[in-house]
Amino acid sequence: MSALRHLHTSSISGVSFADIDNVFDSEFDIYKIIGTNWKLTTSQGNNLVHVKFLQNGVVYEDYDRAYAYSRESGSTYIQIKAENNEGISIYTDTDADSNASANFEMWLFNFHTSGAAAYGTLSAAGAAQDASTGDITFMHKGNFAPNTEGNFTGVRMVARSGGGNISGKISIYGLRAE
Repeated sequence: MSALRHLHTSSISGVSFADIDNVFDSEFDIYKIIGTNWKLTTSQGNNLVHVKFLQNGVVYEDYDRAYAYSRESGSTYIQIKAENNEGISIYTDTDADSNASANFEMWLFNFHTSGAAAYGTLSAAGAAQDASTGDITFMHKGNFAPNTEGNFTGVRMVARSGGGNISGKISIYGLRAE
């Protein structure tokens, strides 16, 4: 296996979405994405920050996922399988709060490989603001798969349904299995 190689870092602030394209290519088989301090910067009731993937600049919208989710206010669940067109959730908030943010780590497999099933893993944790209970901590962990073969070229960070603005930092790394 090759060494993990840094490919891209972006700091994003006050936008509804941000695209980082042309970062996945045939040079690497495995990608690692690290996100820090992701949050909503405008109030948008019950909003989420999602990761979606790009195929030559076009947003791909069809994912399967399975999560284990828990948060301090008692909302704990296991989602065995959900078909989703919103993307991979990394942060949940009901009010914009300058003290609330999330960090996440993703591993992506076969994301640029033609003819191979792409899939990924996610771990995310942080603090959120709940309108009824105040600040809460949360954690979710799971797996996801786009419902198409590889050929992904990049990533989009976006607020759910385009509502609200987001900010955070994203770093992308590549690894080659030999």
